Amino acid sequence: MSRHPLAFGLLLTLVGCSGPGSLTVDPTPSPTERASDYLSLCKEVDCGFPLDSGAGIDTLLVGGDGVLEVWLNDAYAQTPSREEDIQVFLAGLREALAVDSLRAWSLEHPVTQLVPNHERSALPIDPSRRPDGGAAPRPLVVWPDRAPAPTRGLAGRHIALWASHGWYYEASLDRWEWQRARLFTTVEDIFPTAFVLPYLAPMLERAGAYVWMPRERDLNPEMVIVDHDTGLGSEQVCDWEAGGTGFAPREAPYQSGENPWAHGTHLFRPSGSGECSLTWKAEGLHGSLAVYVSHGRHAEATPTAEYLVEHAGGTTRVVVDQRMAPGTWVYVGTYHFNGPGTIRLSDRSPDETTVSADAVRFGGGSGVIARNGRTSGRPRWQEGARYALQFDGMPASLVYNVTEAADSDYVDDYRNRGEWVNYLRGRPLGPNKDQDAEGLGVPVDVSLAFHTDAGITPNDSTIGTLAIYSSRGYGSDGGEARVFGDGMSRMANRDLADWVQTQIVDDVRALHDSTWTRRPLWDRDYSEAYRPNVPSMLLELLSHQNFADMRLGLDPRFRFDVSRAIYKALARFTAAQHGEAEPVIAPLAPGDLAVSRSGSRAYLSWQPVEDPLEPSATPSAFRVYQRKERADARGILEGGFDDGVTVTGTEAVLPVGNGVTSFYVTALNAGGESAASEVVATGLSEDAGVGRVLVISAFDRVGPPAAVDFPGWRGFPQFLDHGVPERMDLAYTGAQHEFDPTAAWEDDDQPGHGASHADREPFPEPGNTFDFAAQAGWDLLSAGAGRSFDTMSDEAFAGGDAAPDAYDLIYVQLGEERASVTGHPDRPEYLPFPPGMQEQLRRALDAGARILVSGSYVTEELAEGTEEDQAFSAQVLGGVHRAERASRTGHVRGVAGPFSSIRFSFNTRRGAATYAAEAPEAIEPAAATETVLRYADSNMSAAVAGPSTVTLGFPIETILDSDKRVELLSAVITHLRSRP
Repeated sequence: MSRHPLAFGLLLTLVGCSGPGSLTVDPTPSPTERASDYLSLCKEVDCGFPLDSGAGIDTLLVGGDGVLEVWLNDAYAQTPSREEDIQVFLAGLREALAVDSLRAWSLEHPVTQLVPNHERSALPIDPSRRPDGGAAPRPLVVWPDRAPAPTRGLAGRHIALWASHGWYYEASLDRWEWQRARLFTTVEDIFPTAFVLPYLAPMLERAGAYVWMPRERDLNPEMVIVDHDTGLGSEQVCDWEAGGTGFAPREAPYQSGENPWAHGTHLFRPSGSGECSLTWKAEGLHGSLAVYVSHGRHAEATPTAEYLVEHAGGTTRVVVDQRMAPGTWVYVGTYHFNGPGTIRLSDRSPDETTVSADAVRFGGGSGVIARNGRTSGRPRWQEGARYALQFDGMPASLVYNVTEAADSDYVDDYRNRGEWVNYLRGRPLGPNKDQDAEGLGVPVDVSLAFHTDAGITPNDSTIGTLAIYSSRGYGSDGGEARVFGDGMSRMANRDLADWVQTQIVDDVRALHDSTWTRRPLWDRDYSEAYRPNVPSMLLELLSHQNFADMRLGLDPRFRFDVSRAIYKALARFTAAQHGEAEPVIAPLAPGDLAVSRSGSRAYLSWQPVEDPLEPSATPSAFRVYQRKERADARGILEGGFDDGVTVTGTEAVLPVGNGVTSFYVTALNAGGESAASEVVATGLSEDAGVGRVLVISAFDRVGPPAAVDFPGWRGFPQFLDHGVPERMDLAYTGAQHEFDPTAAWEDDDQPGHGASHADREPFPEPGNTFDFAAQAGWDLLSAGAGRSFDTMSDEAFAGGDAAPDAYDLIYVQLGEERASVTGHPDRPEYLPFPPGMQEQLRRALDAGARILVSGSYVTEELAEGTEEDQAFSAQVLGGVHRAERASRTGHVRGVAGPFSSIRFSFNTRRGAATYAAEAPEAIEPAAATETVLRYADSNMSAAVAGPSTVTLGFPIETILDSDKRVELLSAVITHLRSRP
């Protein structure tokens, strides 16, 4: 080994020339000291590559071939490694040690092996990190009549995914509790759930993946199980044989160790022509419910068991591969029900196979597992995995009670998730106590645990995103191994963690915070990263204890964007693992929707929305979904969406009948299907009448609650602005009550700064459903406003898609639209009346239309705007802003004209069937208008009316009594028709 002290001496001289604090350099430093000094230098100055602050030298050795080997500590590997960074690092290290060649190691790998496969160009791909042979996709469930399966997405892939901890039984306190503290209006046990259930899981599913969850996914606290063992609700055509083991429904609760799937039987018969069937019927189902089926274990199980699910939107065909997942619940979709629900199974399948069936389940339900005589008292989706996995039929000692202790639910709950993944997979990747266990035969491709963690910064900086993986795991002999049971290197875990973390940080910096913190890549033996015998990682997205992180974390748009980043990373990782082409990213939801009717036809139009981060996310087609509505005895519309039809353009003409028909649209490409657009509707009254009504769907806003950061007072004061959840918020526990930043954590019951109430925990919080137009239109027709109604998004209307003289009445439904919320950047896209909207409403007024407007912030931002804005407020809306939060009770009384006898209430409180209008506006009349409604508590003006316009300072849809809504609207129509 040759050395050139002069070269490194020059480097040390440069370090020593930095000023009065220059280094005193040992003229003959040891090689280890030279290498350590090089690392120290590169932590202080930019040496051209990232370096973890804890990186250091473990030892230097001379290899058998005489080449110097530098063994770096594990911390060196905590930064993402790229080829160019490694090259610069090694060149500097060679110069520092004055050698021509060396080898550097970390995590017992050459540092070049820290570069993930997907970041390699000069380095060869490491085939040991990929499954042998590249397993072909094997879908468990197929929906043949829905959108076509993606050809360059995740079709046929299986992803195990879970969100954080959950409500669990703590034996030492003899109580059920969260595993973490309530902070900043949420708790970690359900905070990641607000990413996973509404965003991430559906994204993966629309890309073609089957998503497995160890916690219940359905939000409904009720569930109905129908099983042949009870003889109730099930029917057979032909003889089906009962045998084996199966689910046995009985009155809850179950005790720990009881397996509901061990005491019943299942039905089976040889495949046939389809003439033989089983039917399960349930009554009294209402709302959106997850549907689960189940089947038995058979050596010749059919790959194509065909079910029909009858729901409010029609009948959906579902095909299940019964060679996988016997003896557990198999999720087959979420459907809307308005009373009965029916599932039929046919015996039609390939020859010489066996079709089997067991119980079916509608809904998620509430706790059914007792601990010390008590169930959780919570909806099952809030419980930890330990209890769901018992109800799902997992073996106790191998999976859900892996500690085999009677009072260790906390530990079991985080250890069992990886073992559940392994049981899904089965030999040779089964649970670590018995990796040769048969399991359920599901080819799980990847496992991801989604968490947030603790930590505080003293300023407005973020804690940011940490990724945890393990380069080690259990071997088949119980010892530690660096490969999975099938021979794949566990360094695949590092590739996965790097990809997910990189995609999140890149997207968050591009869309939300250019300084978002990228934390380390940790190689740790955390159970959720160490135990799974498939590529896996644990994500710590942000700090739920840090105000700056939560300012974004409470924003639904951030949740969507983070979830999309994770979906993209998983799609890319999975494609790379199997040697497939770069995946196409599914499109964003379409916008600018409009629907109008002419006779018995509806004319629907929309526009694609481009993704500025993903060039491949361009639609190639669209899917139109339809819902036929009927009003119940209370005047509330009911109905469910069908399975949709595919169209290639940006418009469709569809047959419609009397009553109300609603539509939404998704975008399609080879990568999958987008989320749903907003819902638009058209309706025709069966009563005689004249006139056309246009509902402008202008409530687009979703966003976080108000944020305040003053010296000594920091947090999210709900009384300023609740924020607007997207459809619903699953993570809200209650309002923050501790705003003192110096308040210290004592324990989870006294967590200090950010401490929040618990009164709203069991109840998802309603938000912007993007589905208010249908009920609004029906209410207007019921009030006599016209014979028919159409819907148009505010963007389409502002763009001039409606002829000025096409409608007799235009209703602008603003909801809680506003651009400015305390503590957050303004969002101009949420302005209630941008210039295009103002222009089109003026044109409509000039053409003789009447205008109705309702919302919580109708004139507030106009009053703070330009002279043109203020003129529009006074001249078109007939009002000027007086005050925000003008009523706390929501009680309203009429004071003039046809409104005089009206008394009603709108919702201002959390916990109702629709969102709370917590800050209704007081609007004073302008010239030629008068106050027609007042808030009963403050006596401020709640609505103004003029010859052509009625403007309300609260959203009409928050009036929960449909009769009162129609009564108010009847008064509006009477007033507008009484004026010339």
